[in-house]
Parts: sequence; C-alpha cells; structure tokens
Amino acid sequence: MSSAIEVAPGVVLHYERANPTADQTIVLLGGLGMPASTWKIVGLVDRLAAAGFSVLSFSARGLAPSSAPEPPYSVADLAADAEALLDHLGLTDAIAIGYSMGCYVAQTILRRRPELIGALAMVGGLRSSAISKLVNDMELGLMDKYGELPSQVLTFETIMTTLPPRMVQDQPTVSAWRSMLEGVVPDDPAAHQRGMRGQLEASRAWVDAGEPTDESLAAIAKPVLVIAFEHDAFFPPGTSKQAAELIPGARYVQVDGAAHGGLITHPAEVGNHLELFCIENAARHG
Repeated sequence: MSSAIEVAPGVVLHYERANPTADQTIVLLGGLGMPASTWKIVGLVDRLAAAGFSVLSFSARGLAPSSAPEPPYSVADLAADAEALLDHLGLTDAIAIGYSMGCYVAQTILRRRPELIGALAMVGGLRSSAISKLVNDMELGLMDKYGELPSQVLTFETIMTTLPPRMVQDQPTVSAWRSMLEGVVPDDPAAHQRGMRGQLEASRAWVDAGEPTDESLAAIAKPVLVIAFEHDAFFPPGTSKQAAELIPGARYVQVDGAAHGGLITHPAEVGNHLELFCIENAARHG
C-alpha cells in the first residue's frame, strides 16, 4: 500500500515499504524519470523482501504520483527529499541502492547525512559520459524549443540506450518496446513535463559541476558495490571502473551483454549481485 508524506513545502512523496518490520532497511533510489513501480516490475522488491529485508521505494519529486513542482530541481533537492523521508520513518544506517541518477542522490546523502546510509550500491550510475551530456542537452534544448520533450524522441532514445545491441537488432523486440512505451500516457501531461524538466536540469547541473570528483569518491568510508553494464553509453564500464578504484575497498562488477537498462533486461544477474551485497552488509552491521 502506498503512503505519502510532505517532505518540503508543496512536495509530497508517495512511498511503499515491503516487509516493514524487518531489522535492516534497503532504500531504493531510482533514475531520471523512473517511477518506484520499476523496482517491483524487475522483481527486486520482492526478492529483497524475501531475503529478510525491509524495502523502501518511492517516486522522487517530478514523478507521478509524487508532486511535480515548478523546476528547477537540483540533486541536493532530491537528496533532501529522501533524507526527510528516512527521518520521517526513523531510519538510519540503511543500505542504499541507486540506479543511474539515483547514484547522484545516494552520494549526496552520504556526504551530508552519513548516518543515514550504512552501505551503498551504485548501479549504472558512476561517472557519466560525453554521450550522457549530449543527450541531456538535446532533451533540454527540445523542451526549450517545443515546450515539451516529444514522445517519439523519448521512445527512440529509451530503446537505443536501454536495450543492448542484440535486442536493438531484433525486430519483434523493438516493436514490442515501441508499443509499450507509446502506450504510456501520463495522467497529467503538464506535471509530467515539469517533472522531466526538473530532473533533467538536476542531472545536467551535477555533470556540469564535474561530479563526482576524485576527492569525493576517495572520501567515501562505507562499503560500496559498483555495477556497470558492458554496453552502457551513458555510464561506460571503463570510466565506471576507474571511478570505483578511487573508492576505498569498493567492489566492482560488470554485467556483460547489458546496456544502460541492465536493471530491466538482466534482472536476475543484477539481483544476484545486489542481494549478496545486502546480505553481507546486513551481517556486518547487525
């Protein structure tokens, strides 16, 4: 069942907790434009709850059913929202799993409120590429010109970056994904566009600031798992591995055959790595 809390004036987050009475909580921090339901669709919520964890997921500001206030947003804003939610629930020392831009949010929470996160897994979100910045700038440019991000552009971009090459080259797969994506119509298109713009601006500001810096990565003093995807154009495995090597004691793994959407296309392999990491660190902090 979904619950809601006002985390800032005019900003209401909708969240869900699976297995809420468990001793160790895992908080899931989604990527740009990623509703909380994605975590359940890929099976991660049920998997981690079955492993004995309490699992907290929520849709960040800008994503229905949470509020979509007027932009701009910043990564700091998104982190403050998550911090307020954790405080409301009385949670500390949570295991955080961030995907894509959720990794930005997780790192920001860790810098500002280290007591809230006991361990951190970053999935497809460490050290973005020039392609990532190019796409981000393109999206914001289209919104400036047309007042919205055309759905055809978003469908094409999602397919080309989410799916690995073998799936992009498979005609039935592309047709199925196109039908699925084109069938998603927001209940409030204006709020959807506000939220997308706010999240895009937050992402671009993070990248433009040179984040994450070498110094900030070297200062991380918590257990860290970095998962990269072989064909990820947004967060290439080479740069992600180099960044992971700056984090003391971090574990790095690569999921072969996956693109940026490896969380969706390779759920079992990604889930195996995440479940093991969570079990190890629940024992460490238990």
